[in-house]
Amino acid sequence: MPESTTPRSRNVLISLVILFLVIGMGIYWYSAIRTTTSSGDSAADKKIEFVLKDKIENWQLKGLYTGNKDLEKKAHADIERLNGLFGGEEFTDYILYVSIAGQYEFLGDGAKEYEYLLRAIEEDSTKTGLAWYNLGTLLVRLGAFNDARVAFSNAATVQPDVDQYSTRHLEFLTQQFPNDKEAIEKAFTAASAVLGESPTLLEIRARWLEATGRIGEAIAHWQRIMEMSPGSGTSVETEIKRLRGKL
Repeated sequence: MPESTTPRSRNVLISLVILFLVIGMGIYWYSAIRTTTSSGDSAADKKIEFVLKDKIENWQLKGLYTGNKDLEKKAHADIERLNGLFGGEEFTDYILYVSIAGQYEFLGDGAKEYEYLLRAIEEDSTKTGLAWYNLGTLLVRLGAFNDARVAFSNAATVQPDVDQYSTRHLEFLTQQFPNDKEAIEKAFTAASAVLGESPTLLEIRARWLEATGRIGEAIAHWQRIMEMSPGSGTSVETEIKRLRGKL
């Protein structure tokens, strides 16, 4: 373990965190603030266990760095540097595990990415949704849809007020399990209780209603979106016109 964190190491880690924010793997710092203000011991603080149930035939993925020897070498060097930061005071083990998992994503090593995301979840499974969200995203790429469902649900459950987690959970449910009406309605109720009647939730619901043949209800949701967001204009009118053609 290095005696101190070098400026170069700090710059590398900061760049990684910013990148994860850009590609949808962020919101950790927001969650960290939320965690420090949350209440203490409660039933919700008990660890959430995760056991893989879907069979995964191939853990290797097409990564951002796959096939580029220079970038692959850089990723391995970054992993080594990140590992050297454990035990320091500047970064939590949680964010280091998530950052290392991100490097393995760049390399296309799904098994290692999975391993490090589970390490992050072991650190915090009940207050921060980032590792759960990233795990769900990985499992979708691996074709493990039942397990991805669990991961996205956990992300939305432990941090329901993070739009990205709740909306992704609903998008996933309505697209992959459209006939599970009970689970979908429950998820919409939970998300709406925290996020309110947002145009995003209304759109997800409208598309699900259309997919399940409830055209009239879908039109009503698009009309509500237009009322809430007059600037949506032409695009929403197009959707309404298209749906009316199905009646």
